Amino acid sequence: MASGVESRVEALRRSGPEEDFIRCYMVRKKGLFGGASSFEVYLESGNHFLLAARRRKKTKSASYVISHDVEALTRGSDACVAKLKASSVSGYQYQLWGRDDDVDGAKKGFGRQDMVIDYAMLENGTKGGPRGMQIILPVPESGWQPAAPDGDDSLSALVEAARLKSVPPRLEANIMCLMSKQPRYDADAGSYVLDFQGRVTEASVKNFQLVAWDHNADTTGEQPLVLFGKRGDNLFALDFRYPMSVETAFAVAISSVDSKLCFAV
Repeated sequence: MASGVESRVEALRRSGPEEDFIRCYMVRKKGLFGGASSFEVYLESGNHFLLAARRRKKTKSASYVISHDVEALTRGSDACVAKLKASSVSGYQYQLWGRDDDVDGAKKGFGRQDMVIDYAMLENGTKGGPRGMQIILPVPESGWQPAAPDGDDSLSALVEAARLKSVPPRLEANIMCLMSKQPRYDADAGSYVLDFQGRVTEASVKNFQLVAWDHNADTTGEQPLVLFGKRGDNLFALDFRYPMSVETAFAVAISSVDSKLCFAV
């Protein structure tokens, strides 16, 4: 890749600031005649295009290619920077794989484990109600990647270990854990609500906020790290800060909107 393209890709993978949100918006473009939707994310300031994603055809479970070129949404394109793949048809878990041809054992160039997103219904939820989300990602700029031959340090294994409070001490410093902030049910509104700071204008089960998760104490932070929600039929607010990047925030947003999710309305 040319140095300018490399710089852009690095920027899209760079985590946001700790103090303030980077404010973006996501546009959904529905496919014709019931075809799969595609997604585009833009920086709100200046409406600058950042990334696009398209669901791959003829796959049993959801699989998306993520590209920095809206005209090059194929896995074989040099513009494709990552893929987001559901681990099952029901969509309980999504894995984000970054493009890195140098990673040992890489499958078709996507061998870097960037994030795992695990879904479950909240304890007080019902079908069509809010969904819980637990996320594991490597500490930004750490350079750490799972490497155990038996896969016991994979991000999928670690999200389960985090729930059980059994993450190996040697790995604690290498990962960051996030969780969706639980909404409260507003009887007057007839829906689950969170304070979206005026950024979200429509109630939806797919709206969410992510906060830091101390898996050992089973507590969460108060400050939102990602804020996502509907502003129109095909328009969504998407704001993020450290440790998330454009790429990881976009991937979580796509997983929330994906029609295969088992708890979607």
